[in-house]
Amino acid sequence: SPSRGTAPALLLKPAPPPLSSLPTPKNRRPSLKAMLDLEGPDAVSRYVARESPKRLFVTDTSMRDAHQSLLATRVRTTDLLAVADVTNHLLHDAFSLEVWGGATFDVSWRFLHESPWHRLALIREACPDVMLQMLLRGSNAVGYTNYPDNVVSEFVRLAARAGIDVFRIFDCFNQLDAMQLSIDAVRKAGKIAEVCICFTGNFLSASEEIYTLEYFADLARRIDAAGAHMIGIKDMA
Repeated sequence: SPSRGTAPALLLKPAPPPLSSLPTPKNRRPSLKAMLDLEGPDAVSRYVARESPKRLFVTDTSMRDAHQSLLATRVRTTDLLAVADVTNHLLHDAFSLEVWGGATFDVSWRFLHESPWHRLALIREACPDVMLQMLLRGSNAVGYTNYPDNVVSEFVRLAARAGIDVFRIFDCFNQLDAMQLSIDAVRKAGKIAEVCICFTGNFLSASEEIYTLEYFADLARRIDAAGAHMIGIKDMA
Protein backbone atom coordinates (compact mmCIF):
# COMPACT_ATOMS: atom_id res chain seq x y z
CA SER A 1 0.00 0.00 0.00
CA PRO A 2 1.31 3.51 -0.80
CA SER A 3 0.13 4.59 2.68
CA ARG A 4 2.23 2.00 4.48
CA GLY A 5 4.48 3.54 7.10
CA THR A 6 2.86 6.96 6.92
CA ALA A 7 0.76 6.74 10.09
CA PRO A 8 1.33 9.73 12.39
CA ALA A 9 3.43 9.26 15.48
CA LEU A 10 1.61 8.57 18.72
CA LEU A 11 0.86 11.95 20.25
CA LEU A 12 -0.15 10.85 23.71
CA LYS A 13 0.51 7.77 25.78
CA PRO A 14 -2.29 7.54 28.35
CA ALA A 15 -1.13 6.97 31.91
CA PRO A 16 -2.96 7.16 35.23
CA PRO A 17 -1.84 9.83 37.68
CA PRO A 18 0.43 8.73 40.53
CA LEU A 19 -1.62 7.61 43.50
CA SER A 20 0.34 9.96 45.75
CA SER A 21 -0.90 12.94 43.73
CA LEU A 22 -4.59 12.25 44.39
CA PRO A 23 -6.35 14.05 47.25
CA THR A 24 -7.87 12.14 50.14
CA PRO A 25 -11.09 13.58 51.65
CA LYS A 26 -10.72 14.54 55.31
CA ASN A 27 -14.08 13.14 56.43
CA ARG A 28 -14.02 9.94 54.44
CA ARG A 29 -17.02 7.67 55.00
CA PRO A 30 -16.45 3.97 55.72
CA SER A 31 -16.72 2.04 52.46
CA LEU A 32 -19.66 -0.20 51.62
CA LYS A 33 -17.12 -3.00 51.20
CA ALA A 34 -16.21 -2.66 54.87
CA MET A 35 -19.89 -2.59 55.83
CA LEU A 36 -20.57 -5.74 53.81
CA ASP A 37 -17.68 -7.62 55.38
CA LEU A 38 -18.55 -6.53 58.93
CA GLU A 39 -22.35 -6.40 58.93
CA GLY A 40 -23.52 -8.40 55.92
CA PRO A 41 -25.60 -7.76 52.78
CA ASP A 42 -28.84 -6.85 54.55
CA ALA A 43 -27.08 -3.99 56.34
CA VAL A 44 -25.78 -2.65 53.02
CA SER A 45 -29.24 -2.93 51.47
CA ARG A 46 -30.85 -1.02 54.33
CA TYR A 47 -28.13 1.64 54.29
CA VAL A 48 -28.48 2.26 50.54
CA ALA A 49 -32.28 2.48 50.83
CA ARG A 50 -31.98 4.95 53.69
CA GLU A 51 -29.29 7.13 52.10
CA SER A 52 -30.48 7.09 48.47
CA PRO A 53 -32.72 10.18 48.84
CA LYS A 54 -29.68 12.12 50.07
CA ARG A 55 -26.84 10.91 47.84
CA LEU A 56 -26.12 9.19 44.55
CA PHE A 57 -24.59 5.72 44.62
CA VAL A 58 -22.48 5.04 41.53
CA THR A 59 -21.53 1.73 39.94
CA ASP A 60 -18.58 2.03 37.57
CA THR A 61 -18.73 -0.55 34.74
CA SER A 62 -15.57 0.51 32.88
CA MET A 63 -13.71 -2.73 33.60
CA ARG A 64 -16.58 -4.90 32.34
CA ASP A 65 -19.27 -3.37 30.14
CA ALA A 66 -17.28 -0.47 28.69
CA HIS A 67 -14.77 -2.58 26.82
CA GLN A 68 -17.32 -5.33 26.16
CA SER A 69 -19.53 -2.83 24.34
CA LEU A 70 -16.83 -0.66 22.75
CA LEU A 71 -13.75 -2.85 22.30
CA ALA A 72 -15.11 -6.39 21.82
CA THR A 73 -14.09 -7.22 25.42
CA ARG A 74 -10.42 -7.18 24.46
CA VAL A 75 -8.90 -5.14 27.31
CA ARG A 76 -6.25 -7.29 28.98
CA THR A 77 -5.74 -7.92 32.67
CA THR A 78 -2.46 -6.02 32.62
CA ASP A 79 -4.23 -2.93 31.27
CA LEU A 80 -6.93 -3.11 33.94
CA LEU A 81 -4.35 -3.48 36.68
CA ALA A 82 -2.52 -0.39 35.43
CA VAL A 83 -5.41 1.76 36.67
CA ALA A 84 -6.73 -0.45 39.47
CA ASP A 85 -5.10 1.30 42.44
CA VAL A 86 -6.22 4.73 41.23
CA THR A 87 -9.71 3.36 40.61
CA ASN A 88 -9.85 1.93 44.12
CA HIS A 89 -8.87 5.31 45.56
CA LEU A 90 -11.29 7.39 43.49
CA LEU A 91 -14.25 5.00 43.89
CA HIS A 92 -13.91 4.58 47.64
CA ASP A 93 -17.30 6.26 48.10
CA ALA A 94 -19.01 4.51 45.17
CA PHE A 95 -21.46 1.64 45.42
CA SER A 96 -19.50 -0.87 43.36
CA LEU A 97 -17.05 -1.57 40.57
CA GLU A 98 -18.28 -4.03 37.94
CA VAL A 99 -15.26 -6.02 36.77
CA TRP A 100 -16.43 -9.51 35.83
CA GLY A 101 -19.10 -11.60 34.17
CA GLY A 102 -20.95 -10.98 30.95
CA ALA A 103 -18.67 -11.80 28.03
CA THR A 104 -15.43 -11.15 29.93
CA PHE A 105 -15.19 -14.72 31.23
CA ASP A 106 -15.42 -16.32 27.79
CA VAL A 107 -13.24 -13.77 26.00
CA SER A 108 -10.50 -13.99 28.62
CA TRP A 109 -10.12 -17.71 27.97
CA ARG A 110 -10.84 -17.88 24.24
CA PHE A 111 -9.24 -14.78 22.78
CA LEU A 112 -6.91 -13.24 25.36
CA HIS A 113 -5.63 -16.61 26.63
CA GLU A 114 -5.91 -15.41 30.21
CA SER A 115 -7.56 -16.91 33.27
CA PRO A 116 -10.61 -14.87 34.31
CA TRP A 117 -10.20 -16.27 37.81
CA HIS A 118 -6.65 -14.95 37.98
CA ARG A 119 -7.89 -11.58 36.71
CA LEU A 120 -10.51 -11.42 39.45
CA ALA A 121 -7.98 -12.31 42.15
CA LEU A 122 -5.58 -9.60 40.98
CA ILE A 123 -8.30 -6.93 40.78
CA ARG A 124 -9.56 -7.92 44.22
CA GLU A 125 -6.05 -7.48 45.60
CA ALA A 126 -5.64 -4.10 43.89
CA CYS A 127 -9.11 -2.81 44.86
CA PRO A 128 -9.64 -3.78 48.50
CA ASP A 129 -11.89 -0.83 49.40
CA VAL A 130 -14.65 -1.14 46.78
CA MET A 131 -17.33 -3.79 46.37
CA LEU A 132 -16.61 -5.78 43.22
CA GLN A 133 -19.60 -6.63 41.04
CA MET A 134 -20.30 -9.09 38.25
CA LEU A 135 -23.04 -9.62 35.68
CA LEU A 136 -24.63 -13.06 36.00
CA ARG A 137 -27.00 -14.39 33.33
CA GLY A 138 -29.18 -16.42 35.68
CA SER A 139 -29.19 -20.08 34.68
CA ASN A 140 -26.74 -19.27 31.87
CA ALA A 141 -24.16 -18.04 34.42
CA VAL A 142 -21.41 -16.60 32.17
CA GLY A 143 -22.01 -18.95 29.25
CA TYR A 144 -24.40 -19.30 26.36
CA THR A 145 -26.59 -22.20 27.42
CA ASN A 146 -28.55 -23.37 30.45
CA TYR A 147 -26.33 -25.09 33.00
CA PRO A 148 -27.28 -27.67 35.64
CA ASP A 149 -28.26 -26.29 39.03
CA ASN A 150 -25.17 -27.63 40.77
CA VAL A 151 -22.89 -25.93 38.22
CA VAL A 152 -24.53 -22.53 38.72
CA SER A 153 -24.52 -22.85 42.51
CA GLU A 154 -20.87 -23.87 42.63
CA PHE A 155 -19.89 -21.11 40.21
CA VAL A 156 -21.55 -18.51 42.43
CA ARG A 157 -19.85 -19.94 45.51
CA LEU A 158 -16.42 -19.83 43.89
CA ALA A 159 -16.98 -16.34 42.45
CA ALA A 160 -17.94 -15.06 45.89
CA ARG A 161 -14.89 -16.69 47.43
CA ALA A 162 -12.66 -15.18 44.74
CA GLY A 163 -13.84 -11.65 45.45
CA ILE A 164 -17.25 -10.83 43.97
CA ASP A 165 -19.46 -8.91 46.40
CA VAL A 166 -22.44 -7.90 44.24
CA PHE A 167 -24.09 -10.25 41.74
CA ARG A 168 -26.16 -8.37 39.16
CA ILE A 169 -28.51 -11.14 38.07
CA PHE A 170 -30.74 -11.02 35.01
CA ASP A 171 -32.72 -13.17 32.62
CA CYS A 172 -33.42 -11.74 29.18
CA PHE A 173 -37.05 -12.94 29.36
CA ASN A 174 -37.54 -11.77 32.96
CA GLN A 175 -38.16 -15.38 33.99
CA LEU A 176 -37.82 -15.36 37.75
CA ASP A 177 -37.55 -19.16 37.85
CA ALA A 178 -34.34 -18.89 35.82
CA MET A 179 -32.87 -16.47 38.39
CA GLN A 180 -34.10 -18.03 41.64
CA LEU A 181 -31.23 -20.51 41.95
CA SER A 182 -28.67 -17.72 41.53
CA ILE A 183 -30.46 -15.55 44.09
CA ASP A 184 -30.43 -18.39 46.61
CA ALA A 185 -26.75 -19.16 45.96
CA VAL A 186 -25.74 -15.52 46.35
CA ARG A 187 -27.62 -15.20 49.63
CA LYS A 188 -26.05 -18.43 50.89
CA ALA A 189 -22.61 -16.99 50.09
CA GLY A 190 -23.37 -13.88 52.15
CA LYS A 191 -23.20 -11.54 49.17
CA ILE A 192 -25.57 -9.01 47.57
CA ALA A 193 -28.18 -10.16 45.04
CA GLU A 194 -29.08 -7.27 42.75
CA VAL A 195 -31.83 -8.75 40.60
CA CYS A 196 -32.67 -7.01 37.35
CA ILE A 197 -35.83 -6.24 35.45
CA CYS A 198 -34.97 -6.21 31.75
CA PHE A 199 -36.75 -3.25 30.26
CA THR A 200 -37.26 -2.15 26.66
CA GLY A 201 -40.25 -0.37 25.23
CA ASN A 202 -42.93 2.01 26.37
CA PHE A 203 -45.39 0.69 28.93
CA LEU A 204 -47.41 3.91 28.62
CA SER A 205 -48.26 3.16 24.99
CA ALA A 206 -51.96 2.56 24.39
CA SER A 207 -51.08 -0.33 22.08
CA GLU A 208 -48.97 -2.18 24.66
CA GLU A 209 -50.85 -5.23 25.94
CA ILE A 210 -48.15 -7.38 27.58
CA TYR A 211 -45.32 -5.26 28.99
CA THR A 212 -47.53 -2.84 30.85
CA LEU A 213 -46.85 -0.88 34.02
CA GLU A 214 -48.66 -3.55 36.02
CA TYR A 215 -46.45 -6.24 34.43
CA PHE A 216 -43.31 -4.50 35.69
CA ALA A 217 -44.83 -3.66 39.09
CA ASP A 218 -45.86 -7.29 39.60
CA LEU A 219 -42.42 -8.50 38.52
CA ALA A 220 -40.77 -6.16 41.02
CA ARG A 221 -42.97 -7.51 43.81
CA ARG A 222 -42.11 -11.10 42.91
CA ILE A 223 -38.37 -10.33 42.72
CA ASP A 224 -38.56 -8.80 46.18
CA ALA A 225 -40.34 -11.88 47.51
CA ALA A 226 -37.71 -14.11 45.87
CA GLY A 227 -35.01 -12.71 48.13
CA ALA A 228 -33.37 -9.91 46.17
CA HIS A 229 -31.44 -7.39 48.23
CA MET A 230 -31.90 -4.81 45.48
CA ILE A 231 -33.77 -4.44 42.20
CA GLY A 232 -32.03 -3.12 39.11
CA ILE A 233 -33.62 -1.82 35.92
CA LYS A 234 -31.59 -3.13 32.99
CA ASP A 235 -32.10 -1.23 29.75
CA MET A 236 -31.71 -3.82 27.00
CA ALA A 237 -31.76 -1.27 24.17
